[in-house]
Amino acid sequence: MFENKISGSIDIGSSSIKGVSLKDGRVDKIAIEPVTNGAILSGNIEDHAAVTDSIVSVVRKLGLRNKSVVVSLPIQNFFVKFFSIIRVDEAEKKAVIESELEELVPNFDPDGYVTEYVSIDEYNSNSFDDKENIMAVTIQKEKIDDVIRLLTDGAKVTPIKIIPDFISLFNLLQVLKYQILDDVENANIMVVDIGAEATKIFVERNGFVKMQRIAAIGGNDFTDVIERNLNLEYDDAEKQKYGLELKNRSLDSSASDDDVLQEIGELVDELNNQIKRSVEFYRSQEGVPGIDALIVTGGTSMLKGYEVILETALMTEMKVFPIEVLFSKTKNITEKDLESLKRFSSAVGNIVEEVRV
Repeated sequence: MFENKISGSIDIGSSSIKGVSLKDGRVDKIAIEPVTNGAILSGNIEDHAAVTDSIVSVVRKLGLRNKSVVVSLPIQNFFVKFFSIIRVDEAEKKAVIESELEELVPNFDPDGYVTEYVSIDEYNSNSFDDKENIMAVTIQKEKIDDVIRLLTDGAKVTPIKIIPDFISLFNLLQVLKYQILDDVENANIMVVDIGAEATKIFVERNGFVKMQRIAAIGGNDFTDVIERNLNLEYDDAEKQKYGLELKNRSLDSSASDDDVLQEIGELVDELNNQIKRSVEFYRSQEGVPGIDALIVTGGTSMLKGYEVILETALMTEMKVFPIEVLFSKTKNITEKDLESLKRFSSAVGNIVEEVRV
């Protein structure tokens, strides 16, 4: 638990700012505000004024001004590396981890980065192996300082913790997987988060991240197809995107060859192939039969027909984060609310440890 009382969370995404507020140990309200197209690129804030305006709007809607919040940032801001090291004391371990990160991060300077690591050995305490498996996550200090200034000076909130959005999803999974599966022991659960700029993929087993990767396909790629082909502005293309009905071309040979649907179909195929390759890689690395559960979240997962297409491609039943169980009992959740909650997975995951389940 955090020492300060957490009042809510903010998820800074590439296309929108999402936020949730807490009340009496439950999620109380949600709010979302679009971010001007191009204001955040590859996780970097390019237009501070536009991003600040969106955050201020979310903070106002949720009543979070002068309150403490947890904040998630796009994984593109971070460098993540999985590796094995000889078991050593903490001082030596720190030096080894920094050496590993030097191979990953251009011009890596430990003093200029904030680095955290976790052991991902499932049976670490009882292991007689002299190797330890590590997941290290690092981010430039100036990026953290930039976000803190934006939140404190611009939006008047106090960020207690800043974390990668895939860690937020991991935290959410730890609480909700018991709602999703009857038997979670040794279950291989893959989470696919389709964001605006990229798709995050990770596999969890027994409370550990076993694999993590990013596929360079996101919702903006779909929007761009509509924007170019129909000569629309970005905002209009976004609205058009969620009105499309995706077709499973492997099942429907009569699917339209319209330029927009053709390109969209190719993007869907490529995204699904990336996910399938991730499953195959995980199977070969871990020596397991496959994935026991698949959870797809993020705004682009709301495209009509996509879940059916992916289920068919992977021959795996789709699951959902039942986020609504974390909400105040008095909240009236409509069907539209339930669908839109896929956008709020990271925002809820930020503060899930503060919620009574």
